[in-house]
Amino acid sequence: SSISLCATRGDMDNMTGITVNDLTWFTNYLFKGGADPIPMDAGDINGDSDINVNDLTYLVSFLFQGGAQPPSCTQ
Repeated sequence: SSISLCATRGDMDNMTGITVNDLTWFTNYLFKGGADPIPMDAGDINGDSDINVNDLTYLVSFLFQGGAQPPSCTQ
């Protein structure tokens, strides 16, 4: 098993906490060729080992609709 440097899934900019800035970062990453999440594990928001629009949906749900907090990077 590899060691993850990710503190929190969804914290794209590694600035301690998930905010709208992380949503903007992730949207730019997915659709506009923006910078990678720091570290990449942070972009696997739903913890399914794949980074895609499902993670974006999870992040929007968490930030704006009272959805579940992203799982820890160690799960």
